[in-house]
Amino acid sequence: MTYEEAIAYVIANNGAAFSFAPYKKNGVTVGGKIYILARGESNRDDPEEYDAYTVYFVSGLFEDSVGEEALYLPEDVPEDAKVLPYERAACEGDA
Repeated sequence: MTYEEAIAYVIANNGAAFSFAPYKKNGVTVGGKIYILARGESNRDDPEEYDAYTVYFVSGLFEDSVGEEALYLPEDVPEDAKVLPYERAACEGDA
């Protein structure tokens, strides 16, 4: 699904969606970038005050102790995250 479809899915289903963009070396995937869209926990309690979803980002190489991570509000999501395909993800939490 597209980024916009993923947002709609996350909000409508109180769920999550993800996208993975691999880093390749000599045709082998050696790491990558992962974007996770998830329903904002605070939005459930106060939808007027908090965003409906948040975008979590992690990237790095497999078997490496160094990586990057970030948390984006909807207005700050990088453009490269908006052009990737997304898949539905299981989302479990405290009820």
